[in-house]
Amino acid sequence: MDKLVLLPDSNGAVIWDTCISIAYLISIFLSTSIIAFHMKTYAHFWKQELIMDSVMLVDIILIFFTAYADETENSTSLYNKSLKAII
Repeated sequence: MDKLVLLPDSNGAVIWDTCISIAYLISIFLSTSIIAFHMKTYAHFWKQELIMDSVMLVDIILIFFTAYADETENSTSLYNKSLKAII
């Protein structure tokens, strides 16, 4: 069960947050470019939009498996609470 919980300070979480931030920036750039320049050749960008949407969907699912940090409690108890919430 320890593999199901993603700790917020772990290397995997930091890398994933960086990737999702890049995905948001690309999505914002593509969407505004298509709208601003009235691109009629939107068919060229459907693969990129599908990839960005898929990455964001995976991020929503991973949020349910991410532990939370509270300054008032011990991090071990928080990890155990988040693990019990998943089960």
